[in-house]
Amino acid sequence: MSSGVKCRFCLGVFFALWFFSGCFQKPGPPIINKLTGKEVVSVRDSVWVFCEAETPAVGPLIFRWKCTKGTLTFPPIVANRERGTDSVKWFAPESSGSAVISVTVVDSRPDSVTDSLIITVSPLVRNFINWDGAVKAGGHFSWGDSCWAGYRLSGWSWSESLPTYLIFMSAVNFQKWQRGEPYEYLIRRPAYNVNPFYDTIPQTGIYYLVIDNSGSMKDCSFWVNIQLTSP
Repeated sequence: MSSGVKCRFCLGVFFALWFFSGCFQKPGPPIINKLTGKEVVSVRDSVWVFCEAETPAVGPLIFRWKCTKGTLTFPPIVANRERGTDSVKWFAPESSGSAVISVTVVDSRPDSVTDSLIITVSPLVRNFINWDGAVKAGGHFSWGDSCWAGYRLSGWSWSESLPTYLIFMSAVNFQKWQRGEPYEYLIRRPAYNVNPFYDTIPQTGIYYLVIDNSGSMKDCSFWVNIQLTSP
């Protein structure tokens, strides 16, 4: 056999082996085409995360979700798994930072692939009160609302230069204050003090702001702004 014939014979054998090895080669694992969701949320917020995948295998795909922080809520019925799509609702934790939501897609062989989405959790800033008005001589103004443990309180106030006090306290102590009993407070200072004030909410519950003008013989105009910021 001539060298040219041998060369053509070897090339033929090589391509034949390459063709048949390709025919019987195991298909690859699933492919995640898309993993999307809102990537910046606030504390106590929620977001839907969607995954789109495909596979060379026959049959439906299985989607397995996990998260490093927060909570996942799975839909009771998933209608599109055979078409390669799935979604999950994620609830942000009570503190800021970052969380990773990951999904593993498994086909019928089973082969699998995993991808993840990083979500930034921003602190929640909530207005407790932003009010300007006037309180009668010998009277008081009060406002109550929910506060959560660990939230940072920050505020500012202004009033006329009268013996009028700003007091911030829990609901239990507000009731004691109303009855004229000894009470405890987080903040107590002249309402005309324009310097900012700060504190941290010790436990979850209802808290009250009081503008106390009971020691004055004149009506007092005031302005107050208090915000709560999550950890």
